[in-house]
Amino acid sequence: PSSGSTAACAIVSDLYIFLLSFFGQARIIVPDGSPSPEYIVREGPAMLYNTLHNRWLRLIAAVVGELISALALNLFIVPLNLYTGGTMGVCQLVRTLLQTYGGLDFGPYDVAGILYFITNIPILIFAYKNLGRGLVIRTVICTVAYSFFYSIIPTPSAPIVNDYLTACLLGGILTGIGSGIVLTCGCSGGGLDI
Repeated sequence: PSSGSTAACAIVSDLYIFLLSFFGQARIIVPDGSPSPEYIVREGPAMLYNTLHNRWLRLIAAVVGELISALALNLFIVPLNLYTGGTMGVCQLVRTLLQTYGGLDFGPYDVAGILYFITNIPILIFAYKNLGRGLVIRTVICTVAYSFFYSIIPTPSAPIVNDYLTACLLGGILTGIGSGIVLTCGCSGGGLDI
């Protein structure tokens, strides 16, 4: 085999090993059938377990989940002039009204992220009184991250996927994965998630 295909196989193999160790497989058998000591991974979901039991890793994973959600919205949903539901959908509607009737131009960036943060302030105050300090702090961090990512990720001028159904499916699946990561880590993305 050529060195290019060997390097590609090594990258795929390393990614496979990482995913298996994250989700917990007992061991990996190399192609010739003999177990290699360097590829033996502990049993159980080792990395996932460690991530979910470390508060800082959970917070980092939640911020990554917010990044995935913001990417999904800005790359698949917004270019087709579609709106999401909940608080972000209302912010997108206000943004569109400001652009259409207010004559404001925000360039390639989306001001709905900033509006989302502003609308979350009263919700977070109410949540602080009812849900406690820890959840509110984690929610503030995730809401700031989501607002930041949503605002700075440029929206493509032409849709990546022209088919509405496919774009909605891709955007919905990726947003669901991102939101699932955030909620699994014990955080909240703000808005109606609280």
